[in-house]
Amino acid sequence: MLSPRQHGDVELFESSIINEYLEEVFPEPPLLPKDPGAKAIARIWIDYANTRLVPAFNKLLRGKDSTEQEQGRREFLEALLYLEQEGIGKLSGNKPYWLGENFSLVDIGFYPWFERLPVLEYFRNFTLPTETPRLQEWWNVVRSRQSIKAVENPVSYYIERFTKFLGEPAVAAQK
Repeated sequence: MLSPRQHGDVELFESSIINEYLEEVFPEPPLLPKDPGAKAIARIWIDYANTRLVPAFNKLLRGKDSTEQEQGRREFLEALLYLEQEGIGKLSGNKPYWLGENFSLVDIGFYPWFERLPVLEYFRNFTLPTETPRLQEWWNVVRSRQSIKAVENPVSYYIERFTKFLGEPAVAAQK
């Protein structure tokens, strides 16, 4: 069961919904563009994170067997390459964040999955491909933000959590 997040009398589930709620309740600084077209584009990328990147990440990490994990690896790689070519590379205008100069809900939507990348390296020997330099630049900028440092989890948190969940030895431990 999902754990609800409470704000006053409002109980919400799902991080993207919570993020948009917070954007409306606390509109400064704005985390979505004011222009309806630009806001729609931002929502497309937030949806991409939830419907493409996250399922591929989970399939790679949690696949029931090596065949499913390998399919997840291909899907995750394809998603990352698409993000590099069609996403941040085009949207950012060579600025630090997804939508340019300002940190946005798009950045927030992708952030947790990049924070978890060490888990993929540890358990599945997967690292960001060299063909994703823009994503790597973005990730370095995002994780250096004070607001991110205040909420980030250490790699050990994820390794311990997923070791219990996966019930298998890590790739690194097998070498």
